[in-house]
Amino acid sequence: MTLSERQSELLRHIRNLEMSGQKRFIYDVEAQELSNLGLAEKQPGAEPNYRLTERGWKALEMAEERLSLLVAL
Repeated sequence: MTLSERQSELLRHIRNLEMSGQKRFIYDVEAQELSNLGLAEKQPGAEPNYRLTERGWKALEMAEERLSLLVAL
């Protein structure tokens, strides 16, 4: 799977906020592309109502690992 720059940026932003203890909600407009790839899913009973799936978190981890390999000094 290859993510667009916008999709990668969105995943990175979500991760950065989560790691600092903040919640980053995924809004309808953003979620459409990520949902089509199986990276986000509708979260029942909450607004905004999307969250990353396990596959979404895994895609983010894999992208970070690959980046770290590319820039190892």
